Amino acid sequence: MRFPSQQSVSNKLSERDEVKALDAPALLLLLSKEAPKGREHVAAQLRQIGPVELATVPSLVDALCNANEDLGLAIGEALAQAARETPDVVVLALANALNNIDENVRRHAVRALGQIGPAALETVPALRSALGDAEGLMRRAAAKALGQIGPTAAAAAPALAVALGDADWDVAHAAAEALVRIGQAMPQVAAAALIVALVDGRKAVRRAAAKALGQIGPGAAVSVQALTSALDDADITVRHNAAKALGQIGPTAAAAAPALAVALGDADWDVAHAAAEALVRIGQAMPQVAAAALIVALVDGRKAVRWAAAKALGQIGPGAAASVQALTSALDDADITVRHNAAKALGQIGPTAAAAAPALAAALFKPSKTLRRVAGEALAQIGQGATEALPALTDALGDTDAEVRHCVAKALGQIGPAAIESGPALAKTLCDTDMNVRRSAAEAFVKIGQAAAETVPVLADALDDIDTNVRRHVARALGQIGVLAIEAIPALIITIHDKEESVHRAAVEALVQIAQKRPEIVVRPLADALTSSDVNARLNAIAALGQIGPAATDAGSALAAALDDSNVYVRRATAEALMRIGRLATTVVPTLADALRDTDTDVRRYAARALGQIGPAATDAGPALTATLDDTNEYVRRAVARALGQIGPPVTDPIIPRLVDALGSSDEKLRHSASEALAQIGRVMSQAVVPTLRPHPETSAQTDGVFGCMM
Repeated sequence: MRFPSQQSVSNKLSERDEVKALDAPALLLLLSKEAPKGREHVAAQLRQIGPVELATVPSLVDALCNANEDLGLAIGEALAQAARETPDVVVLALANALNNIDENVRRHAVRALGQIGPAALETVPALRSALGDAEGLMRRAAAKALGQIGPTAAAAAPALAVALGDADWDVAHAAAEALVRIGQAMPQVAAAALIVALVDGRKAVRRAAAKALGQIGPGAAVSVQALTSALDDADITVRHNAAKALGQIGPTAAAAAPALAVALGDADWDVAHAAAEALVRIGQAMPQVAAAALIVALVDGRKAVRWAAAKALGQIGPGAAASVQALTSALDDADITVRHNAAKALGQIGPTAAAAAPALAAALFKPSKTLRRVAGEALAQIGQGATEALPALTDALGDTDAEVRHCVAKALGQIGPAAIESGPALAKTLCDTDMNVRRSAAEAFVKIGQAAAETVPVLADALDDIDTNVRRHVARALGQIGVLAIEAIPALIITIHDKEESVHRAAVEALVQIAQKRPEIVVRPLADALTSSDVNARLNAIAALGQIGPAATDAGSALAAALDDSNVYVRRATAEALMRIGRLATTVVPTLADALRDTDTDVRRYAARALGQIGPAATDAGPALTATLDDTNEYVRRAVARALGQIGPPVTDPIIPRLVDALGSSDEKLRHSASEALAQIGRVMSQAVVPTLRPHPETSAQTDGVFGCMM
């Protein structure tokens, strides 16, 4: 091979723009002793030249002799790129390099084979032998390379398992990673080697083997028995890794559940925790199996086992329903942590733990306030099935601990309408000194709903609470009560002035809900509120009237006046509300016609839509609507065209020709609205319309629709 001169290469390296032009032969020259100043550039350039020529491969392999770490990796990358085209040639060259007397050459060759990956399969025997090399760096490189080759290096699994006990931690770690990579595609092969390693005399090997089996995951199910035995290993880390691995294997490790339950009492907390987590993971897919083992653990003589079992059952959740009776008994355990965990677990199991309600109710009066709190939370999670606890919950509203009262009030809400028997006591908590208690009480009344009608006076008073959430929940509760909350209307009208948006919106919704059956008792107070000096109050009153809809007709005069409000948002909301009220808002037609000249686009658009909703009774607005067909805003023009069709003016009116003209507009949606309007005017007008139609070239389909409706 012919190389360029040292001087020419050095010159090229000094010119940044030309460096990338160097090819592999030129770069190889820089590896010689005659060009030491250029060596720092070689690694970077080799990574940029891309696939090298086949003839360069032997020289690249020879260059490994004087390569440092970075350069060796760069040469390896270059060879790996070459191997994409001709793997056999490159692999053979590197396989020969494995016999080189120079340790660096052998190590770099091994790394290069790893970079080539699965294509280096034929070198697996040599790499397996390299695991026994005297040099640690060589052994680590061999282990890593076998992992990079992957599943096809399965024959090296036993040797890799032995390497887990290498005195060099880096070698052991690389061997473990290699076994995991092999195991992800060929789990049985890797697991078989790791099972043998689990009984190795060296604890480091056993630790690494257990950890690797867990990383392989469900595919390592064949190792469950061996890992179960490892739960009794003398080494803490082995036991921990074995417990964790069983959890990572998951449901197929169900046979280990009894042993894992015993491991909950391990003297080492980390082992016990790993065992608990494993049982939870198994229990998520096979709850009955895990629960059965944990139920036995609930009566273990060691309290650590009992509280860990109770906690794990709770984490399994509803699937652990079979343990309700055992957990109920655990509420009387001598250890407070066991009692606490049992109560919490019953709540996590949820409605299917309803049978535990009486026992949880009794726990509401135990000395431990923490237990009382957890019992209240559990009853809340059980919900409607906890009705047997209502008397106890009512009494517990007087607990000296605010957090307990909060949990109890929450539980009453989750029980729902049946909790009305606790209504008077719950109503008193709306005056509780603790904000959270008042919040949970107000929210409970939302869920109790109409059954709480007798508490309306107290709820109305609570609309003055200093807390935003209390006021919001109270307003919502009054809305749920509905027409029976008539007495609260004055307070709700005041609440639409509330500075907090969530509160005044809830008040509006409540007024609308009350008005569903008795609109007359709500509409007049809302109409009066339109004269309020508070803009938000006016907006909220208008929003409520709009939501009430046609039943709010009596507010027409007040709404008409609001169309002249100085605030543009009030005028917009008013026009929209009148649109919602629709046909019954005939008294406001003149005012709506005037609103078509409003400076605000949305006011004009909603006014047009409102007139359209009123229909034929809005005929007097025809001229104003016709004039507005020339509005500068496309959305207004469309709304006007649609409204004209809904009103249906007489033939002598100038509206029809204007609509016909609109069919020639460049605004597609205006053309569509005009065609719809003409169709709605009907067959009676057909003789006057059809002879004059001169549609826009793009409206043929639309005018066909008009003809179809008219003829």
